[in-house]
Amino acid sequence: MVRRRLGFRVTALFALDRNTKSPSSTTRAFLVQSYIGVSYFWRNNYPSSGSYYNFGLSGTPDYLFDYYFLGRSEGEGFLSRQFFVADGGLKYDTKRSVNRLVASSTIQYPIWRFFQVYAEGAFTSDTFEDSNSQPSLEQVVRYGAGFSLRFVPDFIELYFPVVYGNSSEGFTNGINPFGEFRFVLDLRINEIYRRVTQGVY
Repeated sequence: MVRRRLGFRVTALFALDRNTKSPSSTTRAFLVQSYIGVSYFWRNNYPSSGSYYNFGLSGTPDYLFDYYFLGRSEGEGFLSRQFFVADGGLKYDTKRSVNRLVASSTIQYPIWRFFQVYAEGAFTSDTFEDSNSQPSLEQVVRYGAGFSLRFVPDFIELYFPVVYGNSSEGFTNGINPFGEFRFVLDLRINEIYRRVTQGVY
């Protein structure tokens, strides 16, 4: 049985830059991004990986087609690795979405030019019906870390997860950062032009 409820979403994105001086007198900054989303609108039963109306955990369902995906329908291969840092914003591919609550945070720190390291975590809460058609709740903490190449922040980025896991299964073994890389490629020319003309880059 499909459950439907009217509901709402609350979304927030916080960026915090903390300037510190290194021994070489170069300026570096931590970038902290946090997100919280709450939904009371269900369109499918558990597992919550197929509904366009769920919160994306490591990407976005993009049911309004706001983003330019090169391989929108790709399930594997190079084009399937494209994603956008939206909703939960985890960098490793969880292949999951969330239908009730997600709260996540990512910390990034520049090492040299566009080379950065990052650490991330998320708390998720899913509601589903068990085999007896009774409502059940699944709550999981997910975490990961790796390094990234942010050539043009928000538009051209590469992410290489080194470690990740969750509170239910522990750390994932045998991770190949170069085999599980993901990339951001945003082709919105008008947005690039706006940032350039405003002196963002």
